[in-house]
Amino acid sequence: MAGCGFCKRADNEPIMFGEMCQQGGLRVHENCLYHASNLTQRGEDDEGFFGFLFPDIQQELQRVAQKKCCICRQQGASVCCHRRRCYRTFHFPCGRERGCVSQFFGEYRSFCWQHAPKQQVRLVPQEHPQCIICMEAVDEQPNYNTLVCPVCVTARFHRHCIQGLALSAALYHFCCPLCRDM
Repeated sequence: MAGCGFCKRADNEPIMFGEMCQQGGLRVHENCLYHASNLTQRGEDDEGFFGFLFPDIQQELQRVAQKKCCICRQQGASVCCHRRRCYRTFHFPCGRERGCVSQFFGEYRSFCWQHAPKQQVRLVPQEHPQCIICMEAVDEQPNYNTLVCPVCVTARFHRHCIQGLALSAALYHFCCPLCRDM
Protein backbone atom coordinates (compact mmCIF):
# COMPACT_ATOMS: atom_id res chain seq x y z
CA MET A 1 0.00 0.00 0.00
CA ALA A 2 1.34 3.43 -0.92
CA GLY A 3 2.13 5.83 1.87
CA CYS A 4 1.31 9.46 2.53
CA GLY A 5 2.69 11.85 -0.07
CA PHE A 6 4.25 13.95 2.70
CA CYS A 7 5.64 11.56 5.34
CA LYS A 8 5.73 8.44 3.12
CA ARG A 9 4.18 6.33 5.89
CA ALA A 10 1.21 4.08 5.23
CA ASP A 11 0.17 3.98 8.89
CA ASN A 12 -3.52 4.31 9.59
CA GLU A 13 -3.57 5.42 13.22
CA PRO A 14 -6.12 8.25 13.54
CA ILE A 15 -4.83 9.55 16.88
CA MET A 16 -1.36 10.12 15.44
CA PHE A 17 -1.98 10.81 11.76
CA GLY A 18 -5.65 11.73 11.40
CA GLU A 19 -7.62 10.29 8.51
CA MET A 20 -5.79 8.92 5.44
CA CYS A 21 -7.19 10.92 2.52
CA GLN A 22 -7.09 9.33 -0.90
CA GLN A 23 -8.23 10.31 -4.36
CA GLY A 24 -6.73 9.06 -7.58
CA GLY A 25 -3.02 8.59 -6.96
CA LEU A 26 -2.92 11.14 -4.15
CA ARG A 27 -2.72 9.82 -0.56
CA VAL A 28 -2.03 12.08 2.41
CA HIS A 29 -2.61 12.00 6.16
CA GLU A 30 -4.99 14.63 7.48
CA ASN A 31 -2.48 15.86 10.08
CA CYS A 32 0.30 16.06 7.49
CA LEU A 33 -1.99 18.37 5.48
CA TYR A 34 -2.89 20.64 8.38
CA HIS A 35 0.72 21.04 9.47
CA ALA A 36 2.41 21.43 6.08
CA SER A 37 3.91 24.87 6.63
CA ASN A 38 3.19 26.45 3.24
CA LEU A 39 -0.19 24.85 2.55
CA THR A 40 -3.35 26.89 3.06
CA GLN A 41 -7.03 26.00 2.89
CA ARG A 42 -8.37 27.95 -0.06
CA GLY A 43 -11.45 25.82 -0.70
CA GLU A 44 -14.66 25.08 1.13
CA ASP A 45 -14.63 22.20 3.64
CA ASP A 46 -16.12 19.82 1.06
CA GLU A 47 -13.58 20.70 -1.65
CA GLY A 48 -10.36 18.71 -2.04
CA PHE A 49 -9.33 17.27 1.32
CA PHE A 50 -10.81 19.38 4.15
CA GLY A 51 -10.62 22.51 1.98
CA PHE A 52 -7.05 21.89 0.79
CA LEU A 53 -7.28 21.97 -2.99
CA PHE A 54 -5.57 19.24 -5.03
CA PRO A 55 -3.38 21.60 -7.12
CA ASP A 56 -2.17 23.27 -3.89
CA ILE A 57 -1.37 19.89 -2.33
CA GLN A 58 0.56 18.84 -5.44
CA GLN A 59 2.46 22.14 -5.43
CA GLU A 60 3.39 21.71 -1.75
CA LEU A 61 4.51 18.12 -2.38
CA GLN A 62 6.81 19.41 -5.13
CA ARG A 63 8.12 22.23 -2.93
CA VAL A 64 9.11 19.88 -0.09
CA ALA A 65 10.37 17.02 -2.28
CA GLN A 66 14.01 17.96 -1.67
CA LYS A 67 13.67 19.22 1.92
CA LYS A 68 15.34 16.82 4.36
CA CYS A 69 13.78 15.93 7.69
CA CYS A 70 16.14 16.94 10.51
CA ILE A 71 15.08 13.80 12.39
CA CYS A 72 15.03 10.89 9.93
CA ARG A 73 17.16 12.60 7.23
CA GLN A 74 14.70 11.52 4.51
CA GLN A 75 13.28 13.93 1.96
CA GLY A 76 9.80 15.43 1.91
CA ALA A 77 9.86 17.33 5.21
CA SER A 78 6.85 19.67 5.11
CA VAL A 79 6.63 20.94 8.70
CA CYS A 80 8.78 23.89 9.78
CA CYS A 81 9.45 25.08 13.31
CA HIS A 82 7.45 28.29 13.82
CA ARG A 83 10.17 29.91 15.97
CA ARG A 84 11.90 32.79 14.19
CA ARG A 85 15.34 31.93 12.90
CA CYS A 86 14.88 28.21 13.50
CA TYR A 87 15.19 26.41 10.20
CA ARG A 88 14.38 22.88 11.31
CA THR A 89 12.02 21.00 9.02
CA PHE A 90 10.56 17.59 9.70
CA HIS A 91 7.82 15.15 8.79
CA PHE A 92 4.76 15.45 11.03
CA PRO A 93 5.09 11.92 12.54
CA CYS A 94 8.87 12.22 12.97
CA GLY A 95 8.25 15.42 14.91
CA ARG A 96 5.69 13.75 17.16
CA GLU A 97 8.09 10.91 17.90
CA ARG A 98 10.93 13.34 18.69
CA GLY A 99 8.90 15.62 21.00
CA CYS A 100 7.96 18.41 18.62
CA VAL A 101 4.66 20.14 19.39
CA SER A 102 1.99 20.78 16.77
CA GLN A 103 -0.97 22.96 17.72
CA PHE A 104 -4.40 21.87 16.52
CA PHE A 105 -6.01 25.33 16.63
CA GLY A 106 -5.60 28.74 15.05
CA GLU A 107 -2.76 28.69 12.53
CA TYR A 108 -1.81 25.04 13.24
CA ARG A 109 1.72 26.06 14.17
CA SER A 110 4.44 23.51 14.88
CA PHE A 111 7.60 23.79 16.97
CA CYS A 112 10.72 21.65 17.04
CA TRP A 113 11.68 19.88 20.28
CA GLN A 114 13.97 22.75 21.30
CA HIS A 115 11.35 25.49 20.85
CA ALA A 116 8.20 23.59 21.84
CA PRO A 117 6.02 25.57 24.27
CA LYS A 118 6.03 24.13 27.78
CA GLN A 119 2.89 23.88 29.88
CA GLN A 120 3.04 26.38 32.75
CA VAL A 121 0.77 25.36 35.62
CA ARG A 122 0.92 25.51 39.39
CA LEU A 123 0.69 21.85 40.36
CA VAL A 124 -1.18 20.29 43.23
CA PRO A 125 1.38 17.82 44.65
CA GLN A 126 0.47 14.14 44.28
CA GLU A 127 2.38 11.21 45.73
CA HIS A 128 1.92 8.76 42.84
CA PRO A 129 0.35 10.70 39.96
CA GLN A 130 -1.70 8.71 37.47
CA CYS A 131 -3.26 9.47 34.13
CA ILE A 132 -6.96 9.77 34.95
CA ILE A 133 -7.87 8.19 31.63
CA CYS A 134 -5.78 4.99 31.62
CA MET A 135 -4.83 4.98 35.35
CA GLU A 136 -1.16 4.32 34.51
CA ALA A 137 1.66 6.28 36.18
CA VAL A 138 2.61 9.68 34.75
CA ASP A 139 5.56 11.96 35.45
CA GLU A 140 5.26 14.34 38.38
CA GLN A 141 6.07 17.42 36.28
CA PRO A 142 4.39 18.40 33.01
CA ASN A 143 6.49 17.54 29.97
CA TYR A 144 5.93 16.43 26.39
CA ASN A 145 4.24 13.16 27.41
CA THR A 146 2.52 14.32 30.62
CA LEU A 147 -0.07 17.12 30.56
CA VAL A 148 -2.08 18.70 33.37
CA CYS A 149 -5.55 20.26 33.29
CA PRO A 150 -4.84 24.01 33.61
CA VAL A 151 -8.11 24.59 35.52
CA CYS A 152 -8.23 21.97 38.27
CA VAL A 153 -4.43 21.31 38.14
CA THR A 154 -4.98 17.85 39.65
CA ALA A 155 -5.97 15.92 36.53
CA ARG A 156 -2.92 14.55 34.73
CA PHE A 157 -2.87 12.81 31.38
CA HIS A 158 -0.60 11.03 28.97
CA ARG A 159 -0.48 13.07 25.77
CA HIS A 160 -1.79 10.16 23.69
CA CYS A 161 -4.64 9.48 26.17
CA ILE A 162 -5.94 13.06 26.20
CA GLN A 163 -5.51 13.35 22.43
CA GLY A 164 -7.62 10.22 21.95
CA LEU A 165 -10.29 11.68 24.24
CA ALA A 166 -10.20 14.98 22.35
CA LEU A 167 -10.68 13.21 19.02
CA SER A 168 -13.66 11.24 20.23
CA ALA A 169 -15.28 14.19 22.05
CA ALA A 170 -14.99 16.65 19.15
CA LEU A 171 -14.36 20.35 19.57
CA TYR A 172 -17.54 21.41 21.35
CA HIS A 173 -17.76 18.54 23.83
CA PHE A 174 -14.14 18.24 24.93
CA CYS A 175 -13.56 18.86 28.60
CA CYS A 176 -11.40 17.71 31.49
CA PRO A 177 -12.78 14.34 32.64
CA LEU A 178 -12.21 15.34 36.27
CA CYS A 179 -13.45 18.94 36.62
CA ARG A 180 -15.51 19.05 33.39
CA ASP A 181 -14.10 22.45 32.47
CA MET A 182 -13.87 23.12 28.74
